[in-house]
Amino acid sequence: SQSKHHVLTIPLTFYVTRASSMIKASDPTGVNESDLDHGYRILLSELESCEFTTKSSLDSFLLVDGDASSTILLYWCFIQVDKSSGSVTVRVHHPQGQQAAQERAETAACLVEKMLDRTNQKLLLESMYKTRKAPEELFADIEVDESKAATTTSKALPPPVSNKGMYACPVQYQHEFPLHRRVSPSQAVRTLHSSILQNFMLSNRNGISVYRDESNNIYYMTLIYRKSIGHDDEENSHVIDLMVYGIEEPGPVITEELVRLLQRKLLMLPLDALSSVLNKNPQYNLLTTDMSFINNFSRRLKEIEPEIESDDIKCVKTYELPSHVEDPLTLLLMFRQNICGSTFIQLLHYESDDIEAQSSEMLEVNTEDGNIILNGLPGNEFCFFFNSLGLGLDPAAQHVTTLTNQGRIYSRQAGSGIAVIQVSLLHGSSNASRISVGKGGRMLDTRLCVSKEHISLNPNVDENKETYKLLIKVTNTTVDIEAIQKWVYLSLCQVLAAYTIERHRESCLQSATSSVTVLTSSAIESRDALNQLMPGLSSLEDMMTITIDLPHPAMMKVQSKMRLQATSLAALTLDLTEKAVLSAIFSKSVRLPYDGVEIFRMAKVASRVNVIRDRISKAKVVSFENGRVIRDNHVDSPEYICVFGLRQSDGNAINLPQHLFFKEIHVSRPETSVFTDVLHRIKSLKPSQFERHMVFILRVSRNCRSLLTYNVTPQIWATMKTNFNDIEEELSRAEETRREHCVGRCIDQFPFKTKKQQVSIAAEPPPKKEQPPKEELPVVNKGPIRRIKRPTSMLRPKLIGKSVDGAAAQAVQASRLRAKTRPSVPHRTSVSKPAPSIPSTQKKQLKEKHSQQKQRRETTQKETVTRSIVQSVPAANLLKFYRDLTALLREASESHLVERMLSQSMVQYVAHAYFASLKERQPPLMLLRLISTCFGSPKVCQTICHLQCDNELSSIKSFLHFVTSRWKASAIYSPYPQFVYLQKDLLVSQKRRVSILIEILMSWDRPAKCHIYNFKAWLINSSDNLKNPMQLSRIHTEKEAAVIDDIVSDFISQLTLNSQVLNFAG
Repeated sequence: SQSKHHVLTIPLTFYVTRASSMIKASDPTGVNESDLDHGYRILLSELESCEFTTKSSLDSFLLVDGDASSTILLYWCFIQVDKSSGSVTVRVHHPQGQQAAQERAETAACLVEKMLDRTNQKLLLESMYKTRKAPEELFADIEVDESKAATTTSKALPPPVSNKGMYACPVQYQHEFPLHRRVSPSQAVRTLHSSILQNFMLSNRNGISVYRDESNNIYYMTLIYRKSIGHDDEENSHVIDLMVYGIEEPGPVITEELVRLLQRKLLMLPLDALSSVLNKNPQYNLLTTDMSFINNFSRRLKEIEPEIESDDIKCVKTYELPSHVEDPLTLLLMFRQNICGSTFIQLLHYESDDIEAQSSEMLEVNTEDGNIILNGLPGNEFCFFFNSLGLGLDPAAQHVTTLTNQGRIYSRQAGSGIAVIQVSLLHGSSNASRISVGKGGRMLDTRLCVSKEHISLNPNVDENKETYKLLIKVTNTTVDIEAIQKWVYLSLCQVLAAYTIERHRESCLQSATSSVTVLTSSAIESRDALNQLMPGLSSLEDMMTITIDLPHPAMMKVQSKMRLQATSLAALTLDLTEKAVLSAIFSKSVRLPYDGVEIFRMAKVASRVNVIRDRISKAKVVSFENGRVIRDNHVDSPEYICVFGLRQSDGNAINLPQHLFFKEIHVSRPETSVFTDVLHRIKSLKPSQFERHMVFILRVSRNCRSLLTYNVTPQIWATMKTNFNDIEEELSRAEETRREHCVGRCIDQFPFKTKKQQVSIAAEPPPKKEQPPKEELPVVNKGPIRRIKRPTSMLRPKLIGKSVDGAAAQAVQASRLRAKTRPSVPHRTSVSKPAPSIPSTQKKQLKEKHSQQKQRRETTQKETVTRSIVQSVPAANLLKFYRDLTALLREASESHLVERMLSQSMVQYVAHAYFASLKERQPPLMLLRLISTCFGSPKVCQTICHLQCDNELSSIKSFLHFVTSRWKASAIYSPYPQFVYLQKDLLVSQKRRVSILIEILMSWDRPAKCHIYNFKAWLINSSDNLKNPMQLSRIHTEKEAAVIDDIVSDFISQLTLNSQVLNFAG
């Protein structure tokens, strides 16, 4: 009869982590049999989860054919895992005979071999995840180990191994990332490895990272770059492929979160490259692909992170210009010069497809009336970019930076990245097509007072109103767009104020007359009188006062409010004008009168005057109308106003370019573009439109002196301010001396004596007979006056001990010690004089002084002893160290001994000395526990169960290494691997160190088969307060404590290890 049974035996081979090789289950040489149990468990679980098998017993399975019915078996096939023989036995019974049974047995054997390969793949992946080393069974190429590369170069290569790469995992997921042409592909891959995948990289193979997801499935990944296949995409030249290998399909942690992180990082790399290029060369002409990348950056970032709020509303702002701005071209040119001088915002140069118009088409000049019409403005001439790296200053355009303190604040608030700022001029609701150049000569001449609205931009825009408007559009990448808009608005307000001052000055020059009007009516207010004397002066002063509050880089003010005499105002006006203002401008002595500088005297009679020096260099006030000398009386309250800039003074040396903050309205070279050629033509026709001027207003009154300057270089202004303050200080000292003299003269006329005079009279010795004068040495008081007369003769003692002679000997020894420190000759001569009587209050002061000196000496001795103890801590006995420190506080307070706590100052100094010696030696671990205990209870205590793992030392070290790198702390040497201290410095200075001391204890829980992770954290606030005492006020101390509390709270919140601790997002 034909046999219907067939049996096959398949030997088992498992990968063992301890041996780092494949081990036969039948002959486990060199390893324990228990090391193979993990492989058996995985194999049994794989057979149990297979869809073609049904578990029949603990180690046997019935193979079910998928084509057969669930109730009828055409044959039976059993698969049994035999641990004793280290093999798998397949038994088949088929009714059709031996050949059919053999075919089914071979099919079952193939299924078992697949399950065995899958089991070894899992074992290899687990070993790679734990050891961070790539087994050769997973990779077919030669293993890369940089640490051993130098030692294996001279030796022969090892023979090839048959199982190398035989268990390589298939690709389970693949994703393509387009790479911008500005980024090098190799550099991009290295950046991704070092930033996002750094914690998951293998140690012996470059470019491979391993990760375990939320389902405990392990994968290894690699990044490969290649040339982009699509030739139409000029922006992206290469593609980076993410290859994920494993035995299961990855979850959303890899397919979504990791992909999102890689996309965001690859989006930031070209942005950093462009920022670096523009930082090196602000004149660099960006390509079309670069502009496309910047314009589409927000959209791409929104696609990667949909939760980001859109800022399209903040990107566009429209402002309405005041009605007196009839020449917007000059305003925009001033704005370009002002904002480009901030060193963070520059003119953007880029390729444009727009056809550039000819100069004859852009400019229309009417030769009859001299009117100039500009047909539109090219958009690229007023397109700027912000770069967070900062840019250099172009001395040809602006020799002094225009960045103010408020601008520095906006630059910090803007953050990192690039932003493109497009400024467009509108008229009504459309782009301005015909722009008049040079209009607006007469403005604000009828207004007596100027408010802030007259020189400010109006954000409430009426589109139907036919006025000039400015449209600000910001194309953002990663900067704070609101800070950029505020910065642009500030610069526009600064330019509008400067434009208004320049045009107002030009209007005043046209309306000024040479006649001088003297107002004698008291009903007319001072502003009206001043406006009649100098039309436009009050309005100009209002503009300058408003502009200072913006702030404006070229507008400065200095003020003094000391009360003076009316008779000294003329001399003070002369000194301030000559020594503080004119001498600072010309760097030499200049005398009044000076061309263009006008002085007005405001009193009951308002008039224009000249303040000059007479023959003896005293100030003399002369009327400009009739030459009469005007004298200031004590009962008068005059005010002198010195002005420069509102009179026609062609070729005045004050307005030389080297004296001005803005030399002129800058225009680039004609060959740069057609628009610059048009600007040079306009400049040749109307050069006054491109000029900038200096203005200063000096006011001198009894209660206040102020100096307002516009368009003065910072060097000249610094000299002006210094000279102004020096003159004021000198005058204040003279005024104080005069007042003291007047008060003293009044006191001398009193019929009675004051208490101070009575005490001085009582202390004077009685008068003596007249004697010829003798030359006496000056008396120097170096100490308290001696009252005990020194002994002139001493007896030598015969016996030293407890006797009278012994006491005398001790007295002699004490007197010799006093003799060594005897005072100088002048002091000894002063001792012989009769000592005046000392009041009781002075005696109390002397006693308090002696007690304070005694306390200082005792404190110094204690500090010396403490410093010697602390310096010898590492080598001293721990118990002796504690006793010595507590003994120092016994005299100060007994409460410290009861509480078992050291003083705060002592603890801080001990901690400072201890942490300073960590780099030089290894102090005892118990001393560190004592210091942490002295700082009181810990800030935080927490217990966390570690992941399921074996009880090996490598697992503890790997987890502690991960925690140390995550918290960015430094480990303190410990002989026990389960008991470790970490130190994290939060604030470090020369005198203070604020650190977090973390105590970590790892214990093994046998029933749960996991590690219990306990940690405590103390706040160590150490300072070298004995060697360098810090003298801080209460306000500074409270501020410092608040800052420390915020930093500590922020760090402690990061100590919590939640379920996402091994996530990519961490």
